Amino acid sequence: MKAWNFDPTSWHPIAIARRCLDQTWPFLSMMTLWIFFFWRILTPNLNDRLTFLLNGDFTLQFLAYRQLGFHQLAQGLMPFVEECIYSGHPFLADPQSQILYPPVLAIMTLGRILHWVEYPLRALEWEVMVHVLFSGISLFAFLRRAFNLGKPSALFGACGFMFGGFINGYATLQTGILETAAWLPMLLLALHGLATTKRWFPAACATGLILACAFLAGHPQTLLFELYVGGAAFVFWTFGLSSKPTGLRLPVTKIIIAGLLTIGLSAPQLIPELAFAQASTRAAISYAEASNGFQLSDLWMFLLNDNFTFWQPLYVGIATLTLAVIGVSLRWRHVWLWVAIGGIALLLSYGANAIFYDVAFWVAPGFAQFRSQERAAFIISFALCIVAAVGLDAVVQPLSERSRELCRAFGLRLLEWSVVVLAGTIAMRIYLAATHADLLQLANRLAILFMGMALCGGLLLWRGHKQGLPAGWTVLILVVLLGDLFSVTRLTITQPFANPFPHQALLDVISDKSARINNQNALDLNVACVNGYREVGGGSPISLKTYATFLARAPEDVLTKVLNVRHTLTWRQNMTTPEGRAIPYKQLSADDPDKPSRRTYELLWQPDMVGEAWIVPEVTSVGSEDALYDALRSEKFDPFGEAFTYGALTINAAATRTIATKYQAGVEGTSAGYLKVAAFSNAPALLVISRAYYANWIAIVNGVELRPILTDGALIGVPIPSGQSTIELSFRPTDFYVGLAILALTVVCAMIGLVVFQRSPPVGSPDRDTKTIVP
Repeated sequence: MKAWNFDPTSWHPIAIARRCLDQTWPFLSMMTLWIFFFWRILTPNLNDRLTFLLNGDFTLQFLAYRQLGFHQLAQGLMPFVEECIYSGHPFLADPQSQILYPPVLAIMTLGRILHWVEYPLRALEWEVMVHVLFSGISLFAFLRRAFNLGKPSALFGACGFMFGGFINGYATLQTGILETAAWLPMLLLALHGLATTKRWFPAACATGLILACAFLAGHPQTLLFELYVGGAAFVFWTFGLSSKPTGLRLPVTKIIIAGLLTIGLSAPQLIPELAFAQASTRAAISYAEASNGFQLSDLWMFLLNDNFTFWQPLYVGIATLTLAVIGVSLRWRHVWLWVAIGGIALLLSYGANAIFYDVAFWVAPGFAQFRSQERAAFIISFALCIVAAVGLDAVVQPLSERSRELCRAFGLRLLEWSVVVLAGTIAMRIYLAATHADLLQLANRLAILFMGMALCGGLLLWRGHKQGLPAGWTVLILVVLLGDLFSVTRLTITQPFANPFPHQALLDVISDKSARINNQNALDLNVACVNGYREVGGGSPISLKTYATFLARAPEDVLTKVLNVRHTLTWRQNMTTPEGRAIPYKQLSADDPDKPSRRTYELLWQPDMVGEAWIVPEVTSVGSEDALYDALRSEKFDPFGEAFTYGALTINAAATRTIATKYQAGVEGTSAGYLKVAAFSNAPALLVISRAYYANWIAIVNGVELRPILTDGALIGVPIPSGQSTIELSFRPTDFYVGLAILALTVVCAMIGLVVFQRSPPVGSPDRDTKTIVP
């Protein structure tokens, strides 16, 4: 029997504290740096406090959507549909809403418990900042596990990504992009376990859960990038690291199980989202829409880019670039995969400006469905930080004479180029003093570039002359990185704190909130909706295709009537439509009555009693979209006397149609996703409801359930019989409930699988049979 040796000193409080500090100091360091990076946003002092840019998607889309979703959740409703935008938008199915993303749902649930009046800006700020921290911590864990890097090297790579230009630029203002991107390191960590461990089923469950969270975060394009990167890494870890021949059966089984778990765990969002995508403006986009990307000259963004673009998605600091080169030079066989991934992402990010995207557009699944290919900068910066972390780890190890010679040579070149940059900086300052040209920002960036190059060159030169690692070397290189990134990215997307939705005088004169307003660029998108008014438009880049087509092609006077628009907010001087028809109006307010300005018009079209529902006796079927809009543009068209549909008519059963001569309809009750109408007609007719048609709407007419029909290109039509009728229109999210059932079944199967796999013999190559990435 083996003797148990008890060492009392190991349980001494100081010894325990040292062990804890040794394990936690990287995380404490990242937390401290994170607080310092965001202290101007975290501070409660309003004189010092900043916030993220307000006049953009951060507030106008994502904060607005949080408030709209929270408003319904606070009333005990799941926000399946939002009535105040796009005349009835499938809100939950829109990935931009992020309603089912666990952190968002948790914050909203907390807000309901705390009786928030509305979803606050502070909550969205914390949501974004915590995801920035999460991205760094998870990348640190991935570098430690998959590459076996030392803690300083892994910390360097994590800080380069967490504080780099991509995370703290455009992505932060687009919460869907940031929150999806933050899951990539955790996904790779799970895939590494899936590929290299014997008891792989828990890793498959973790992979499915992480992919589901990334999907629910709401940016499918970023998730597509992650799937390609994760797939490449999994293949490499499965076939490139194993010292024994590996067949296809087990790896394919692992991927299938992880994929099924992903689908099952994300089904409540996945199924509605797929249905919405097929009916949306994104069902198919052209090459011209999908292929925009970086310009070839945007390579300068790796070094200095404030004078080329406001965003800085490729900027990871001169120290990261320097160590990435060292990593390629000293550890090529360990980083070639990430060099290839970053290089391919760079080529694709050019879009139509280079030929490489054309191949992906036609060959690679998914690339033809998304625009803005420059978002691949996410993968470029991520790969650079991995290669740089490996490069730093190579430098802190004992170096051969050849490696020290390479450090000396590269350090010397950096110092030489820093002198050139310094000369350029001085010359520019002299030029600025003489001409007062607007190039100060570029001169400042050149100065930062000079300092980074000089310090990195000096440190590499120092390292190349020392056999052992100089004291404090890794601390100095980390200081260079943080000084560079904090100077460049810390305040890029911030502004002084302000009210995200300031008072709008144009809305004060509108007392009737039951009708809709047509906002013609007088207010930012979603602002009226946040203030409790119902809008014709909205702020989502994805909307129903039929409704978007209707807004683009229907005559304004027809659109105004059938969408029940009683107020227009506009810059126009009158309400004459592009077709030359005059809409009666009365001006209620203006920014400045003495000069062209934004105005609020009350529309005086008749009949003024028409609201959200009316009966039309005449229904005509048309064969095409063009024929429908030709009919709507006709001066003889009466939207309250006739309607147009596609396909065969089902309103009149008799061979000889009986046209109703007496009819009326009135709304008896309305709420989110529900409308009750009382109607009378002396003959079969069509009830038209002024809401955007979508497949999830169900009508119950006198207790009989039936499917509404698409009317006038975008609205809901419900056939009604002669006589008195009660019509209840409901938004029925059957796809969501099916997804919930699949989710529950998936969770049960995963739990059973964990028990079975835990008791069964391990399958797959043991950990000791895999090659180590970093010796």
